[in-house]
Amino acid sequence: MDYFAPGLRELFRRVVRQWLRLRIVIASRQLAKAETTLGLLGWQQADFDEKTQAQVERLVEYEREQARATNESAAVGRALREELELRDVGRKHFEKEQAAIDAERQRMDAEDAAAQRQLAENHRLEAAFEKRMPELDRELRECSRRHAELLAITRHTVAIKQELLQLRERAVAIPNEVADLRMQHLRSVSETRTLEAQIERNRLRRLELDREERELDASFKSADAALAEKIRELEGQRAAFEREFESLEGAKANPYREVGRVLADSGVAPMNQPQALERVRRGRFLVQEREQVL
Repeated sequence: MDYFAPGLRELFRRVVRQWLRLRIVIASRQLAKAETTLGLLGWQQADFDEKTQAQVERLVEYEREQARATNESAAVGRALREELELRDVGRKHFEKEQAAIDAERQRMDAEDAAAQRQLAENHRLEAAFEKRMPELDRELRECSRRHAELLAITRHTVAIKQELLQLRERAVAIPNEVADLRMQHLRSVSETRTLEAQIERNRLRRLELDREERELDASFKSADAALAEKIRELEGQRAAFEREFESLEGAKANPYREVGRVLADSGVAPMNQPQALERVRRGRFLVQEREQVL
């Protein structure tokens, strides 16, 4: 005797019934979608009974509310674009001002670098001047002493005469060299003062730029934060209107289905898509057929 056969048959029967129920659910969902589509396409082209007319009026109210939500969302969208443009303009203005500050800093850095190099050269010349002046003074004294010494000799040989001539030439050249060195020194001192004044001006200007940059940064951040807050608020409003629109769209599904059922019962097909009625009829037949099998 087979003890397992009845259990297997019962299990198979239950599986089949579950499968049939699933097919009915799927067919019912397809029918609901077809009825909703039929109502959507044909709700404005037929006369209805009082109950169905109430559904039509609900649809009209939903359409009106959706139009309002769409218009208000568009107004918020325009305001949002304006705020985004203002924020973009503000950021570009800030970046332009910041770039101008950076360019001025770079210019002063280049000026100071060149000035420091020239100052280093001037300091080298100053040191050379300080060293050379005593040397020339000693050399001039030595020339004078040697010249007097040679003049004291009674008989001047050719060599002595040649040396006297060289000493006189050097004695004349040394004051000229001293004058040239002093002139160069004065120019160097004047240039050094000018360069040091320029470096000091640049230092003070950097302090000014630092203050201007802090003020610019604080002003930009404050304005940008206010605009960002306004933009978030407008985005929230627009999202709320979009959610409201979607909610109204979803709310229209049941009235559309009720209207679609009435249209199908009355055999009224949409003028632009008459096949919508045929889909509902096929869906109803399919549901009835599968329910009978179950």
